[in-house]
Amino acid sequence: MSRLFACCVALAAASSVAAAPPDVANELWPRLDGYDKITSSEVLRVPLKRSAAAEPMERFLVAMAPAKGAASSITFTWGDQSWTTDITAK
Repeated sequence: MSRLFACCVALAAASSVAAAPPDVANELWPRLDGYDKITSSEVLRVPLKRSAAAEPMERFLVAMAPAKGAASSITFTWGDQSWTTDITAK
């Protein structure tokens, strides 16, 4: 991440979240700490298969593949990594 981009993200976060507590108002987002505080409201957790991306992505890409047999797949790609899982109807 470039420093200019990081500064823009920090400024955007601070200006768009005016009610953020002062100790985190200027922090970069997303915040990865505090997950243990919301685990009781977690709806779903799905194992993903990690692989190298076919093509590196600067933007976060969510792709759905057509059904093959009884399952479709969803792939999340960012940078040079991809994560995929199958989706089946019940």
